[in-house]
Amino acid sequence: MQKPFITNQFMQFYNRQMEVNQAIIYGYGLLDYIDYVADTLQPEVGDMGLDLTLNYPLIRRALTRCLSYLDRTDTTLTEQDFAIFSAFLLREFRDLEQLIDDEFDEYGF
Repeated sequence: MQKPFITNQFMQFYNRQMEVNQAIIYGYGLLDYIDYVADTLQPEVGDMGLDLTLNYPLIRRALTRCLSYLDRTDTTLTEQDFAIFSAFLLREFRDLEQLIDDEFDEYGF
């Protein structure tokens, strides 16, 4: 992948080593990027492919939950919730990067 999901910046986000405002900005940028990837691949894989192959809805949900914790729009979320959602993202982004490298390299992500 030319622009991977798992970067030093993602690992800082994952490990909570960013200031909150910086993490929020980074998280929304990551959300935009995952939406872009999904929009680009949707004609190729269809809605079912986005759900089953790319796991897009769950990735998007986990990322928005992380952001809800960081920006305090959902005060019921805890540090443990963030850890669970971000661990899920780490695993899914690794799988997604591999899938893109194997199957969708021509898109130049």
